[in-house]
Amino acid sequence: MALIMPHNDIDEFISQMTENDYNNMLTQYDYQSEAYIAMPKFTVEQRINMNAILQALGINKAFSPQAEFPGMGMDLYLSSVIHQAKVIVDEEGTEAAAATVAIMTLKSAMPSDEPFEFVADKPFIFMIVDNTNNRPLFTGVIKNLD
Repeated sequence: MALIMPHNDIDEFISQMTENDYNNMLTQYDYQSEAYIAMPKFTVEQRINMNAILQALGINKAFSPQAEFPGMGMDLYLSSVIHQAKVIVDEEGTEAAAATVAIMTLKSAMPSDEPFEFVADKPFIFMIVDNTNNRPLFTGVIKNLD
């Protein structure tokens, strides 16, 4: 972890900081020397809906019924993309995690003659499967249903 504490206003410092400044800060100090650091524990969590950001980058068709996702096994388009990140810093160290989820919607659904029911009321296995080659990407077991 790198820590930067500017002498002047932090917002001004950030607005004037360049990539070159950042690189210089990371390379000009000897990180092998010992230091005493006192700082508060903190948790930072951010959740962002990425739809507008992705569309501003030109990814528009994926959010429309004209989307093409071959190999997914169904006729889908993106309805929402959400990115969430969390950083926890405490006396034990630093933990960071991030995840992005894409929520997809069926373009159209045909009603089924026979309704399908799946009730997970006992331990079960779940798999996320690549429909193109029928291979599991993630597999897990849910044993505790409490």
